[in-house]
Order: sequence, then structure tokens, then C-alpha cells
Amino acid sequence: MGHGVQGGNGSAAGAGPAPLVSVLMPTFEQAAFIGRALASLQAQTRWELIIVDDGAEDDTAQVLEPWLDDERIRYQRLPHNEGFGRALNRALDAAAAPAGAGPRRRPAQARVVRGVARALAVRARRRAAYRGAGTADRTAPHTVAALAAQGIHLHFYGDFTQGQWREWIVKAQGLAPHHLHLHANVAQDRWVGEFSRYDAGWLHCFTSYNGGEIRRADWDDLTLPARIATLAKAGVPMIQRDNGGAIVAAQSLARTFDIGLFHRGIDELGTQLREPARMAQLREQGWRRRMQFCFDTHAPALLAFFREVISRSGGARRAAC
Repeated sequence: MGHGVQGGNGSAAGAGPAPLVSVLMPTFEQAAFIGRALASLQAQTRWELIIVDDGAEDDTAQVLEPWLDDERIRYQRLPHNEGFGRALNRALDAAAAPAGAGPRRRPAQARVVRGVARALAVRARRRAAYRGAGTADRTAPHTVAALAAQGIHLHFYGDFTQGQWREWIVKAQGLAPHHLHLHANVAQDRWVGEFSRYDAGWLHCFTSYNGGEIRRADWDDLTLPARIATLAKAGVPMIQRDNGGAIVAAQSLARTFDIGLFHRGIDELGTQLREPARMAQLREQGWRRRMQFCFDTHAPALLAFFREVISRSGGARRAAC
């Protein structure tokens, strides 16, 4: 267990007016930026802030200490890194805004503050995978070395994000000096040209613990990473951990469209990346399915759904009158 969620003076949140908004801040290795986020929040009213430190080894706790005199700010530190989904669920459990009572119920006014995470890309013979805003599966530097042993090169995109992960980059490059490549941000109109050069793109590679039970599913299980559309637009196969038997939204989608590389270890991933026929099949499937990840494709069905709901609710009101 980590420290309990506490207010600035070590007690539970103050007994003032109930907050209208619960701001949830899962954080990991963000000490250099967290003060700026807190300063911007101070100008708002009727809020509470719940910070869950996901086992960071930087000086996050020391940076936060002066802010904890404000009883609206509560802080919990987990003893080790558990991933974004679990840290977010800890914050949700502690939220006090309206409709927030009870574990795993999202407050109606909850807001999630989430730092920009890293974007990596991978290539064959320079195998590559793009890794974006998910923090559930922070690749340890020794994992980069294991990838290098399989001839897998990682391409890391985003100047700002690289600044956040400078220590990680130094460690990874020390273990695999020729297999980690840094690139600047890429504008949307260049996504296809840039990322289609790579053999695969990296989604959240986390281990699911829900055992196929929806009630045990967490944030990582149920969300689709934002970068999934980026990879789809480029027609790039998507790397994920094989969570067979579990309910994982990204896994279900990738299996349905046959656009995923599922692995249980780096050796297995390397073997799959070296199968040209299968990789060509996945790329072809990805290119064929790419428009399924475009909002415009689904807009007509979404509009039809809204019209049906509006029609039904109007009829219900007339019947009540």
C-alpha cells in the first residue's frame, strides 16, 4: 500500500463547500512540470485535486510538499509503478464531486490531467513501432536492449516528450546505443509518409488482470489509445501484449480487423516481425481498414443514433403530458 490520500495537513480533505469538480492527476516522473499545472488550477473555484503519484523515483513528493497546505489538494503515492489505469482508478475512488460516491464510479464533473507521454516508433532491419500517449506500459531501458538483441530499432518522436524522458533516453541509449532514434514532432499531414515507413506501431503493451470479467476491467482495458488512429492512417500493424482471455478493447478491435501483432515476450515479437508474408498481410489489412478509424466514416450512424434518441425522448415527454 502507498500513502493514503491526504490533504495538505495530513488529514482528509477540508470540510468546506463540496467541490463541483474533481480534478484527477495520475502522474509519473513529472516533477519538472507538475508545479505549472497546479498554478493554473489555483485560479479556478469549487474544485478538489487528487494527485496519484504512480511510484515515481524523481522528486515529485518534494515539489508537491508546499502545495499540500491547500486542503483542496490531496496526494497519494503508490509504492511502485502500477500504470496509468490503476493510478486513475485510485484517484476516481477518492473523488468527492457530485455522482462520485462509491468505488470505480466516475464523478460527473471529473477532469483528468494527463501529461504527454512518449512516442516511439519501430522498424525492420530498422523495425519500428510508434508509441504514443499511453503510460500504462513504460518500457524499461533493459527492454530496449532486449529489442536491440532482436534487431529491432525504436524511433522516438516528440521534442517536448523527449525532454520529459531525458533520463530514460540516456539509460536506454547506454544499453542500446545504435537502436534508439530521436525525431521531432510530425504534423498530421505527414503521418502517412512518415509512419508508413515502419513495420509496426506500438500500442499499450500492458498485462490485463480482469480475467474476462468486465467489472474488473480498468482504464487501460477499456480505452483505445489516441495514437491508434495515427497508426491506422499510416496502415501500420499494431503491437500489443497478448492478453488472451481478458477483456481489452484495443485487442478486440485489432483482432476483429486482423491488424495486430500480439506477443508475450520480446523474442516472440522479434519472430513475428521477421515473418514477411504475415507482415505483408497485416499491412494490407491495415490499409484496407484505415477509414474505419476516421470520424467521418461513423458520422452518419452517430447522427442517426442521436435523431432516434431525440425522437424517443420527445415521444416520452408527450405521453407524460
